[in-house]
Amino acid sequence: MMRCHLQNTSVSYIGSLFAALILSFTVLTPDARAIPLFARKYKTTCFTCHVSEPMLNEFGRRFQANGYRIANSEPKTPTWDQLPIVLAFAVTPEVIYAHSRDNITDEVTDSRNFSKYGVDMLTAGDFGSRLSWYGDVTVDPEEGAGIESFFLIYHAGAINFTFGKQILRTLFPIQFTLGTTDYSAQSYDSFADASLTNTGVPIGGINTLLLEEASYAVSAFGWMPEILNGFRYEVALTSGNDGVDLNDARALFLSADQTIYYANNAPFKVGLWYYAGKQRLHDQDSTGAWNYDGYDNTPWRLGLGADIYDPWVKRVNLTGQYMIANDDNIYNGASFGQQRMTGEFLGLTSILLPEKVYTYGRWDHKEVSELSLTDTQWTMGLKYHFVPNVFLFGEVGFDNQKIPNQLDKSTTTLSIGTLIAY
Repeated sequence: MMRCHLQNTSVSYIGSLFAALILSFTVLTPDARAIPLFARKYKTTCFTCHVSEPMLNEFGRRFQANGYRIANSEPKTPTWDQLPIVLAFAVTPEVIYAHSRDNITDEVTDSRNFSKYGVDMLTAGDFGSRLSWYGDVTVDPEEGAGIESFFLIYHAGAINFTFGKQILRTLFPIQFTLGTTDYSAQSYDSFADASLTNTGVPIGGINTLLLEEASYAVSAFGWMPEILNGFRYEVALTSGNDGVDLNDARALFLSADQTIYYANNAPFKVGLWYYAGKQRLHDQDSTGAWNYDGYDNTPWRLGLGADIYDPWVKRVNLTGQYMIANDDNIYNGASFGQQRMTGEFLGLTSILLPEKVYTYGRWDHKEVSELSLTDTQWTMGLKYHFVPNVFLFGEVGFDNQKIPNQLDKSTTTLSIGTLIAY
């Protein structure tokens, strides 16, 4: 693990690590993993930027805020002029056992599955000193092939501009748990929680404003070297996850965080993000066509979070976030009304053996007041790296969902899998 200040690192040393640091690019997609795309070319490892994939260390965070580049460095030969263009892939085979109990009816369900994992094909590189790209094509056995994300990034000193399909940079876009679902609150879908998925029910249509999914967006992000050391920000405009029509859906995203260093130079990060927009509500008719319903939803989301390392050995990391979500036009079966969610998570990661063995745990909780819904999750896991880009993991999760007199379901999930990347 590497904890260092970018400005205290020599230019020559940083230059040799340039391609490895580009790997932090891949944390922008939730399904993509850190790929040794350039690390193998420069003969370094993923741990240059990562504590344990996909978690970034402070070196990787600083590089990410600087536009995934080294300041004042210019590639002699652009990647597009080097044949063949370098590709990478990642697969995550996994065996999952789930035990569920309906605490109202006492019905028990058991399932044992080998996950239908897909393959992520990734590429990243540059067209010169100022223009780069990143692409992720996913081949899924159920959905076929599709572009998970693809965007260009233009570098203008400390400010970077992106254009294309991408994940917006909340404080914690990275899932450090592997075998279970996304952060319960941050992946909140107001329509899905209200069970609005049937034909003839006004929902967001195929184009939604889900924060945890890649969306079509233009953004500016970066940091302020020599002014606010450790400060990072992003400003973005998105048209939603499945469309580019700003009349159909649009949202503004703002994010800022500050890292300071306390005892023994341990990093402590605190920040917030805000996401607000407008989307047309649609009905799906019997032919499958989506028709504008005449109502608009104006959702907003607010997140506050912090991240701190222990000051002694910097092997224990505590992470937390509190989030509020509000929608003003959600259909309850008879009329449109407000729906508000509050949620939080706490995460703990511990390095038992650097670059080899990691343990982690997470507590998630969310409440949707209008639905009287509460959802609580506990997740614990262990990871063992055979080599930096191949590891075995085991994870156990507990989930309980409750709606008074309607729902009380408990689920225990055990996942054992591996990640292989090249």
